[in-house]
Amino acid sequence: MKKLLLLTSIIITCLVIPQLAFAYVVPAGDWIRFPMVEDVPVDKAWTINFSAPVDESTIKSSTIFLEDMDNSEIELSVSEDGKKVTVRKTGNYIPGHPYYMSITDDIKTINGTKLRNPVSLTFTIASETVKVDQSFDNQTVTLKKGETLQLTLISNPTSGYLWEYAEPLDGTYLKQTDHCYIINGYGTGAASGGRDRWMIQALHTGEASINLVNRSVSAGNPIVETFNLKVIIE
Repeated sequence: MKKLLLLTSIIITCLVIPQLAFAYVVPAGDWIRFPMVEDVPVDKAWTINFSAPVDESTIKSSTIFLEDMDNSEIELSVSEDGKKVTVRKTGNYIPGHPYYMSITDDIKTINGTKLRNPVSLTFTIASETVKVDQSFDNQTVTLKKGETLQLTLISNPTSGYLWEYAEPLDGTYLKQTDHCYIINGYGTGAASGGRDRWMIQALHTGEASINLVNRSVSAGNPIVETFNLKVIIE
């Protein structure tokens, strides 16, 4: 199995997908977007299956690339029959973070046939956290001291609305340790929105609250949605 060590630039991606065909499936050039995959293991290796043996010279960082926030290195391995490519990150993924894999249509078979459609996949990495989403609005969650809350809310900054704290976190009890945005449909050119994700750690026993508003960036900054969560720390 031949291995090519590739350094991806800036933002980076990954994926596990069914067989990719070089035949006609959807209109040429249209992105095929796979559903988001959540809670992928931190050491996940992805296998891309092709319908025909690929030209190894077209398997490179410009045709298969992983995008993220930490400028990751990836290793691409082509199987002996040329029909499978394994994508493996050097080192582990960051828990809770999104990654985006893109496979461009510049990949070719050994006979020179070009992959008809580019492909994208968004996935997120599993984290040992208490997971909360919009369904917890106006509810109470209990954390142990030292535990981390993973809060994920649907959002779409492209529409002109942003989530922000209605009031700062009480630093005695809660501390935000991370915040990232997960893009839906990465690589498709579609402004399909996504999700905001916060990591908030419980510092001391007691009670606190997390209050956010989804506010327009237009004149007057009208609020279109709120999220309120009571946190009990034991």
